[in-house]
Amino acid sequence: MLEAFREATPAGLDVQLKILQALPSLLQNYADDLKGDLLAAALNICTILQASKNGIVNNTAAATLQQLVVSVFDKVVAEDSESSEIPSIAKFDKV
Repeated sequence: MLEAFREATPAGLDVQLKILQALPSLLQNYADDLKGDLLAAALNICTILQASKNGIVNNTAAATLQQLVVSVFDKVVAEDSESSEIPSIAKFDKV
């Protein structure tokens, strides 16, 4: 799907805006699956569209990219806090 989005980035204004509208939902609904290269592809689509000469697409892509990056960092913070709540074996006192 992300490859199709990337290939459609040169399309018209309506298609570009629909792609940008779909990316945050895609990241939210498939957060566990969008890692590594797939996550990079989603962010790359935003950066490609941010280079658009159309101001509407440019601004929407910038806002979408910011939203995706914030979402990724929120997920990292949540995962870090979950892992810090799990006590390690080293923390238990010997009886």
